[in-house]
Amino acid sequence: MDIVPDLVSLFKLAPQINISGQVNLGTIRGLITVKQGNPDLYITGENIQINGLPIIERTGIYGDGSLKFNFQRRDQQGEITFSIDNAKLKGTLTGIGVLPLDVFKNVKGLLTIEDTVNVDSLTLEGKGIYLRIKGKIKDSNFDGNIEIMMDSSFDLYAILQAFLERYKISTGYYVIPYSKNI
Repeated sequence: MDIVPDLVSLFKLAPQINISGQVNLGTIRGLITVKQGNPDLYITGENIQINGLPIIERTGIYGDGSLKFNFQRRDQQGEITFSIDNAKLKGTLTGIGVLPLDVFKNVKGLLTIEDTVNVDSLTLEGKGIYLRIKGKIKDSNFDGNIEIMMDSSFDLYAILQAFLERYKISTGYYVIPYSKNI
């Protein structure tokens, strides 16, 4: 990781720090603008392999895939958008043990950060199944909902349909209240 002050910005009395580096075979680039109070941040990453990343594994997700993200923070508010392409996930979704994560091939998310972390949308997509998680993280606790949309082309349709019957909103659409300490 290289962290280098922008000398021209120092003369303009608006100091900036450039960041560049590599993490798990991918690249990270960013800019920190120093000002009174909290600094503004803009950081991007791409082609980062998720296998072994503590921030991913802490959520209970393991496997392989290529992470791309944008993080920006300004005036004490932040936003993170990310995607994992060619995902080869392992394990099961905590709380829905019959749903293996290996059925999902693409992951996308949008988080906003204020006094809490809002999971505006975390989606996982596979053949015949689409899952969306929404909610809030406060004091290391997630509280929200999991929406599952699936059709008969999903290999585990019959098994999952029976398991999720009590959460059924309509055929192929289920909403599950979800809380977890993370």
